[in-house]
Amino acid sequence: MPTVLTRLLTASLPFAIIAVAGTCLTGVPSAQAAARVAALQPGMGGGGGGGMFGGMFGGGGGSEMPVTTAELDRMKVVLKLTPEQSEALKLLHEGMNAALQPKMDEMRKATEEARDAFRETRDFTVWEGLREKGQALQTARREAETAFLNDAKSLLTEDQAALWPKLERERRRDRGMRQGFVSGERADVIRIVNNLKLPEEVQAKVTPVLDSYEVELDTALTRRTELTEKLMNQMGGQGFRGMMDAANNPEMQKAIEEGREAAVRVREVNRRFARQVMGELPEEFAGKFDAEFKRESFPQIYRQQQWSTRVLAAVDQMELETSAKQAIDAIRDKYTRESAALNAKQEEATEKNEAEFSIDRMMRMQFETEDMQKLRTQRRELEDKTVESIRAILTPEQAAKLPERRAGGGGDGAQPGEGRRRGGEGGGDGNDRPRRRPGQGGGNGGGEGGRNGGN
Repeated sequence: MPTVLTRLLTASLPFAIIAVAGTCLTGVPSAQAAARVAALQPGMGGGGGGGMFGGMFGGGGGSEMPVTTAELDRMKVVLKLTPEQSEALKLLHEGMNAALQPKMDEMRKATEEARDAFRETRDFTVWEGLREKGQALQTARREAETAFLNDAKSLLTEDQAALWPKLERERRRDRGMRQGFVSGERADVIRIVNNLKLPEEVQAKVTPVLDSYEVELDTALTRRTELTEKLMNQMGGQGFRGMMDAANNPEMQKAIEEGREAAVRVREVNRRFARQVMGELPEEFAGKFDAEFKRESFPQIYRQQQWSTRVLAAVDQMELETSAKQAIDAIRDKYTRESAALNAKQEEATEKNEAEFSIDRMMRMQFETEDMQKLRTQRRELEDKTVESIRAILTPEQAAKLPERRAGGGGDGAQPGEGRRRGGEGGGDGNDRPRRRPGQGGGNGGGEGGRNGGN
């Protein structure tokens, strides 16, 4: 049986519920909660690259600086810096990084040592002291970021300084949209439009809509952040224990509901402006935008390529007789209609599950409604039926060339984690591997092919 934290990290949960658990993951964990997270996956506590303990103890990524190189490049564009200003900004950035790097290296080393010691001994006391070090590093990062941004502003002309609020909104959007656990909360309309690479005349039509979106979204994200911080403070640094106690705490429940409502407001802003953008786009771009917005809103439904889709793509590369092509086209049309209808039902069921989710349900391991489970079964049955129909049309030689169902069923209608239970069999990440006894060595076990990167 997976631990509650395992399920927290793999389930699609509402923002407010994750915000409660976030105390365990963003700087003030108890030693036991930290150890539970460390045990989930090899390398999760590693030193950097956004590893779990980077966010837990370092406040924003184990090796990521408060201002990244990508953000620095974006500052140059948004603020319209001259080459001389850009060079000065680069020097300021290098100075900030040089001052912070030794502190980040020290934290990384301490985290790795504690992780390795825990893997060998399962002794929770190895985590003692990391919390204080993590908080100190967070403070240093915030101070370094503030100093850098103040120095950057001092380089600007009056006209460039007028662009600073836009830069701040962009940074808040970029960072805020990485967090969000209500479906549609992380669907960044501006990013999706930018990825379309619109012609100049089309871009000019949607730019006023995007400008309004940026301002309104910033208000919603700021409010959500305020409520998240309020919830964290109410948790009082109790970590995982505080999350369990919250189930019987009326004030905590109220804060959770406020957080959920703030998350839904972010989603509503995304959806309202997505509709406005759609109204300004030509048909060819509107379809692409809509498809990508759905993938961003419901990644667990749309991002994974279904088995039937992969099989049909393989069939398209085959030399078929006319009658066989016509039969395949009929199967394709039928599958497209039934799949779209099922997707819509899954969207509705997902939102209903998010709206009704609670800490009490989480503690009872009720992560999904029966409707969601039934719809997943229907998805698997649709995939099986469609592929069987395709195979019946092909010759044995052609059928042998079709792709098999992915291990773990990623996107093929299988229960989440099914591949993990097979010990890293092409789709697992080793989360459910047997634990080693104290002092027992050996490899980490489990494959990494099934990590889906999350939304």
